[in-house]
Amino acid sequence: VVASKKDTIKDPTYKYRIGLLKANIDNCYKIYNKNFKDNKLLLIKSFGYRNPQKDDLIKLYSYRNSKIQELKKAITTTEYNRIINTCQNCTINEARTMDHLLPKEDFPEFSIHPQNLFPSCSVCNGHKSTNYVKDGNPLFLNLYLDRLPQNQYLFVDVKINLRKKNITANFTLHNDGSINKEFFDVIESHYSRLYLLSRFSNNCNDIISELKNTIRASIEEGVTLSTIVKIIKRKCDKDRAHLGVNHWKIVLTEKLIEEPRFFKLT
Repeated sequence: VVASKKDTIKDPTYKYRIGLLKANIDNCYKIYNKNFKDNKLLLIKSFGYRNPQKDDLIKLYSYRNSKIQELKKAITTTEYNRIINTCQNCTINEARTMDHLLPKEDFPEFSIHPQNLFPSCSVCNGHKSTNYVKDGNPLFLNLYLDRLPQNQYLFVDVKINLRKKNITANFTLHNDGSINKEFFDVIESHYSRLYLLSRFSNNCNDIISELKNTIRASIEEGVTLSTIVKIIKRKCDKDRAHLGVNHWKIVLTEKLIEEPRFFKLT
């Protein structure tokens, strides 16, 4: 990234000034790398850069920079060479920004550290802002390092109004006791601060419509309802293998096909 930066008429000594910071930034990177490996990023103390050095370091970051785009592509490309460009913080929107795990405003020395950058949508990035810790505890999941539970903690309650032909979904979090309380607190904070539960509910219509259309098309082809349900359940099982136990679309789909009243709307 540094090599791609150029001096300008307005700032003819920028690269020289950045070069003067290299030795110390290298030391900062060693500290970051060790704490990243140990999953202890919250223990890192900011070096305390002030202007003009702080602005110079923050200026290194640009989402449109070719090296940043290469990093994003590498992160979002699967082992099968498919690009998954959905924001993993919410699994709703397209990831068109980079989130700084340690905010660049507080840690300008890590503004372009590859492991401090995580693809995110602008909505999640905006909600997160520069918040990342409170009373020594993380406010958000670190999806590079945190191992998400294999137990279900995301649930949904659906209300079906046959007269109005309307479906509403209310998502909730619940720990059955199998998830470490401290880690579940982080999960709750992540979902709360990114407004995920309400955002899931607000994005249900497309999922419901697609499911209705699948059922209608199958019935038109002579497939029995019991077979349709089996196929949908099997698809959910396969989707769960790569999307995770608590993906909101899977949770919603499985709940809908458990509701006999839902099929009266198809």
